Amino acid sequence: MKTSDTIKHKGLVCEIREKSVMVQVEAISACASCAAKGSCAMVESENKEIEVAYPHPQDFHVGQIVEISMRKDNGLRAVLWAYVMPFVVLISSLLIADVFVHNEGFAALWALLFTAIYFALLFALRKYIFRRFTMEIHTI
Repeated sequence: MKTSDTIKHKGLVCEIREKSVMVQVEAISACASCAAKGSCAMVESENKEIEVAYPHPQDFHVGQIVEISMRKDNGLRAVLWAYVMPFVVLISSLLIADVFVHNEGFAALWALLFTAIYFALLFALRKYIFRRFTMEIHTI
């Protein structure tokens, strides 16, 4: 796997679990590297915790600096399932309901219902989905 095919972040081990390691990474928006960031209110930075499955989590300790990596195609797949597909479900169910019912209020409720069902299915299948999004953790 080429370096350009992976997304890497440095982070801090914040918790050791039975079969995984919780890593805290600082998520910085893309505009944070802009030269005008000092005068811009759009720059945002926050810490996020990511659970990384690892067979021997005792190899790490709390406070250790590590690097986590994920293939870029996994990131694109996550964007597809979390943002693109719900949008497609919402708009298509809205248009279909509007064609058959001719009531905009009912069509909007119908579209929201189908979008909620979509997210419920994602939640129900989260263990299967989690296995498909593999991350690697390395000591620095």
